[in-house]
Amino acid sequence: MSDHEFRQRYGIDPFSEWFRRILPGSKNGLVKIDLDYAIRRYGNHYDLDDFGDLMLVEKKEFIGRLTGGQIRIYGWLDTAIKKAFPERWRDWHLMKINYQEPFPICRECGQPIMDKEAAFRIFSTSKVSWDNMEITHHQLAKIIEGEKYGIDRISEYQMGLIDLSKG
Repeated sequence: MSDHEFRQRYGIDPFSEWFRRILPGSKNGLVKIDLDYAIRRYGNHYDLDDFGDLMLVEKKEFIGRLTGGQIRIYGWLDTAIKKAFPERWRDWHLMKINYQEPFPICRECGQPIMDKEAAFRIFSTSKVSWDNMEITHHQLAKIIEGEKYGIDRISEYQMGLIDLSKG
């Protein structure tokens, strides 16, 4: 069973639940975050490590916000990757999704249930923000493909003009 099928059926990640119960929490010195997407763009050079670039994307839905742990860990990753591969690093980004359609909910477990077509339709009608700027789905595809959208997010973030922690 795939991760997706498991979460669709049960809605709980067993490792995360074990982690919460067994290991110390953030107030006791241990922080766990999940990375939603690591996107490697390589063009026509499939599987060649000499080519391509990388971006990390944290996805939040509705009014979700970045946690202090996420901001700190993504900041460390940003610093390390920038030093190691400055020409290949495309920064980390915050993508917010505000769904315009309700999810079908399972009456037994209360978790969203849908097939691939419904999931595609629901995302396709959602409103999307990238680094706190509302964009179209077409712009999102262009960003992921590697085109800029008029703002150099990396330099603005570094200069303190954008506070991603308020995302």
